Amino acid sequence: MIQIVGALAPVFLLILTGYAIRRKGLLPDAFWSPAESLTYHVFFPALLVANIAKADLAGLSVAPMAGALICGVLIVTGFALWSKPLLRADNTVFTSFFQGTIRPNTYVGIAAAAALFGEAGLALTAIAIVFVVPLVNILSVTMLIRYRTKTEGEVERSGRALIVRELTRNPIVLACLLGG
Repeated sequence: MIQIVGALAPVFLLILTGYAIRRKGLLPDAFWSPAESLTYHVFFPALLVANIAKADLAGLSVAPMAGALICGVLIVTGFALWSKPLLRADNTVFTSFFQGTIRPNTYVGIAAAAALFGEAGLALTAIAIVFVVPLVNILSVTMLIRYRTKTEGEVERSGRALIVRELTRNPIVLACLLGG
């Protein structure tokens, strides 16, 4: 247990430090949006490419792990969709619920895998990322487009065309493909 706490403590301390910096106003509010954008478009994709590309997969049986991960995500997706009428939530709330249900916390996963299991943990995490992150993004974008609220005067586009456009522009999906 102490090993897990020791592995995750630096990650959560970093998160808490960022929260404290924002709460105390040590950086202007104008800093955060560009910082989040830079993280989403550059830093996190670079982390994914680096971890996936350098993963040593020698001797690992990828297919069973990939199958288990994909099935797990699809089962949770089914439960989330099944629960939509029970939630009595509008479409915007449901898409947030859906994403919160199926999205893994890759940042914490990479840090924990590296701290607890070293290179072997990073290799397994890289396999998980390659299969789970694109699938989760495909499902999330599909749900966002399926349940989006159309604005007045919006040009109607094919759902498939929107999904393809958004996925081909998604830096996280592209990073997984590039790293893989």
